[in-house]
Amino acid sequence: FLITTINEHRVSTSNVMEGEATLLLQMMLTKTLHIKSIIKGVSFSSKNEISLNNIIDPTVLAVLIRNTYETVSMFNLIYRVNKSGDERTIVYNLWTIAGLKYRKRFEHMISGEENANKLQTEQESINYLISAIQNTVLYQNLDKENKAKIKNQIKNKEYLIRFDNNRVLILHWQELSKTMDCNEDYFKSIYTY
Repeated sequence: FLITTINEHRVSTSNVMEGEATLLLQMMLTKTLHIKSIIKGVSFSSKNEISLNNIIDPTVLAVLIRNTYETVSMFNLIYRVNKSGDERTIVYNLWTIAGLKYRKRFEHMISGEENANKLQTEQESINYLISAIQNTVLYQNLDKENKAKIKNQIKNKEYLIRFDNNRVLILHWQELSKTMDCNEDYFKSIYTY
């Protein structure tokens, strides 16, 4: 399913946002394949005949499942939950801003003119994306309180929001399963676990 979807989507990719969707689908595929590989287990035999029976490491599996959950949730939030153009644009831009702002934590480690230029370019991108959010009709029609929620998400490097009419609803990772068409009981405690 994922391979078919990726190939079909790649053909229709017409902008950066759609290209990112294809990349996220590819990430979901590779993460799923890694989960499949991990549940086969791992064993080991040393040269001096000490061996480890075939085991599945639950901590490795849990980390990968959580990461896969976050990737699927992110895709769902950006490309399925927020359906209208402005909703999707705002959430996508918040996601992009969060990623760029998280990269800035390495700012003190910059060496060389090329990296300094990249940092400057990324700051310009952040400014552009904030402006693009503020120029959407949806954002301009929000009241002061809901605009403040979006500004706070930008400040905190967050993007987990959805819209309910002209209200901004702040989401948390643990509750993103509620936005998906799936049995919520399956995901009730998986993120925390």
